[in-house]
Amino acid sequence: MQINLIKCHDGAYRPADEDTQRRLQTVKVGSWIIANYTPNRNWLNHRRWFAFRDVTFDMQDQYEDKEVWRGVLQIYGGHCKTVVDRKGDTNIWPESISYEVMDDEIKFNEMFDRSLNCFLKYYAPSMSEEQFFKVLEFD
Repeated sequence: MQINLIKCHDGAYRPADEDTQRRLQTVKVGSWIIANYTPNRNWLNHRRWFAFRDVTFDMQDQYEDKEVWRGVLQIYGGHCKTVVDRKGDTNIWPESISYEVMDDEIKFNEMFDRSLNCFLKYYAPSMSEEQFFKVLEFD
């Protein structure tokens, strides 16, 4: 299980997102957790990506599952691989954006920009990038 923590001013580590908070609620008081430390990409960019996913999910009606939508955005961003099945059919699968897999901040930003441009083109053609960032509250 992966959890995302943020170090606070008091030195304590707190959940950095809702998924982590939900996962940590299942840990009993007094239990030990063994963790491997992996530094994250720019935390604000990571936050911006998931805010982008959440806001755009609510602006579209084609997909019902937020994780599927995340994959669609990553495919739009070009962060995917082509898989050929036994029948010879070609499928496109999103690749992980975890730090271990995508630790290059420049590649992450390029993927984000391509995802945003595709979203605006196909789902919000009358909206500019500037208008979108105001909705996203990242001016």
